[in-house]
Amino acid sequence: MATLTPTAAKGQTQFEAAAPWRDHDDTADKKVSGAYSHEPKELSATELDELLSFAAFLQELLQAGTAAIPVRCAGALVAGDLVYVTTYDGTHSCFTIAKADGSDPAKPAQFVMLAALGANTNGVAYAVGEVTGLDTSGASAVGDPVYLSAVTPGLWTLSAPAAPQLIGRVTAKDASAGKIAFWPAGFGAIRRKEAALTAQLTTITHTEPGTPDYAIQDFTQTTPWGFASHDEANTVLKVIANLQTRVAELETRLRNQGVVA
Repeated sequence: MATLTPTAAKGQTQFEAAAPWRDHDDTADKKVSGAYSHEPKELSATELDELLSFAAFLQELLQAGTAAIPVRCAGALVAGDLVYVTTYDGTHSCFTIAKADGSDPAKPAQFVMLAALGANTNGVAYAVGEVTGLDTSGASAVGDPVYLSAVTPGLWTLSAPAAPQLIGRVTAKDASAGKIAFWPAGFGAIRRKEAALTAQLTTITHTEPGTPDYAIQDFTQTTPWGFASHDEANTVLKVIANLQTRVAELETRLRNQGVVA
């Protein structure tokens, strides 16, 4: 089935909420004695164009198989650009979007453009979708992760930034006919980056216990107070060192996911 080309319907209020059908069409209805003669059961050329446009818009959504939102951007966008919502434009009945920025946790990728969109023009942004005609030759294989760029807003990269947001996977590797399946809000959770953790102290060194003893007894009540055995003391130090190592590993993973600074 051939894809229709959406024209009047795309992004118009009439097709996003309940609204009455036009009472008359200046460009097609006859005017008799100063009054328009319009039969509601008959479609004028303009009404037919709007109806077909709406059908094309629905067809576009079904073919993409994903949720979409009406959008408008101050700057021009191309297919594959990653965007986030900044506000809602009541005048044009759509969301205002801007290019996502991997260097700013306040500007995460939420949607992807599947087609070009001119500046200050109503269009559609998608939660999920595949973009073709990309240069994915830098990928090692199909399935490689794709991240939001922290260098150029709106772009994707195959190299993970310091605080990466995973936004898709390579589905075809090619210098000109490459493909990427985007799912920015699903792959990379949208979150606020928290403050950095307290600086970690130097990891302690200790002597390995001959036989680890985790059943720590009460301290001896002689001067100086101490552990009941040599192995108990070294076991406690071993546990502390292990905790330091594990916390450091958690911090590294949280930082790599962009959760903490």
